[in-house]
Amino acid sequence: MPAATFNMLRQAICRKFKNAGMRKNSCWVLLLLMACHSPGEKEMPAKTAEPEPVAFDGVVNHPDTIPYNVQIDTVIHLSLDSVQTATAKGAISKTKSQVYCFLSVKKKQTIRARLIPATDDLNIRFSQLIFPDKTTDGPFGRELVYPVRQPGTYQLVISPNRMASGPFNGDFELKVSLTESSRK
Repeated sequence: MPAATFNMLRQAICRKFKNAGMRKNSCWVLLLLMACHSPGEKEMPAKTAEPEPVAFDGVVNHPDTIPYNVQIDTVIHLSLDSVQTATAKGAISKTKSQVYCFLSVKKKQTIRARLIPATDDLNIRFSQLIFPDKTTDGPFGRELVYPVRQPGTYQLVISPNRMASGPFNGDFELKVSLTESSRK
């Protein structure tokens, strides 16, 4: 018990006993409380084992790192494999109507991305491409081919197409690849 809390409690008990005319007994109660309070002892936090990495759907989630190629809340961090491709599964719901996909590009390349909805009538598209300098382009459709000129982290924003009909919420698969840009 912290000293400040102990002192407040002691003062409250003294007032209570003083008003009730129980001075003699209050000394014993205070002695008991003081005996229980040892300022030299501190609580030691319980030791916990290090969490083990968990593997699911081909993704290894290390507790201290960002999970890649899997949607967490409204974000997908994309990690490309050795042939510069990535596949991720995601979902759009009414409460989470946009999904932000972060893609790191190291040189001038072309981003090729495709949305594959779980049902054909799912009404989603790439609504924006946000550049590392925070400028934007869009909207696009379900497929995106875009030559990039600057290295950095790009954001692909997936959202419902509010100008068309069809359900706005459902599951989708995202396929992304980086290819050498033909533009110099």
